[in-house]
Amino acid sequence: MLEFIKKIISNDETQTEVTSKYNSETQLQIATCALFLEIANSDDEFSIEEKTFIKNTMRDEFNLDDELVKELLSLATLRTDESVSLYEFTAIINSSYGRDEKLIILKNLWRLVFSDGKLDKYE
Repeated sequence: MLEFIKKIISNDETQTEVTSKYNSETQLQIATCALFLEIANSDDEFSIEEKTFIKNTMRDEFNLDDELVKELLSLATLRTDESVSLYEFTAIINSSYGRDEKLIILKNLWRLVFSDGKLDKYE
């Protein structure tokens, strides 16, 4: 319980954990995929269309093969399950990407929201 409270107060520990395990490109991929997963799960309904969109987008944006995308989805899922906020992911993206790259992520987040044909108030 005390460890959980520490993580809420300071996300630095969690971010250091992420940055020490993976190189910068992998960190960006995990952070981006984690944001996609958080948006897809925000309405408590992770549709096949959303999952397909995430897979295709991660493959196309980062030039990954299907096996690497599958591994990336697993890593990002683990990270989001352990995470207490989006800060650890947005901080990596914010410090590594310029305005144009951030805009691409933002556009893809909105495409993801509409990929299942429904806009939920939590998305």
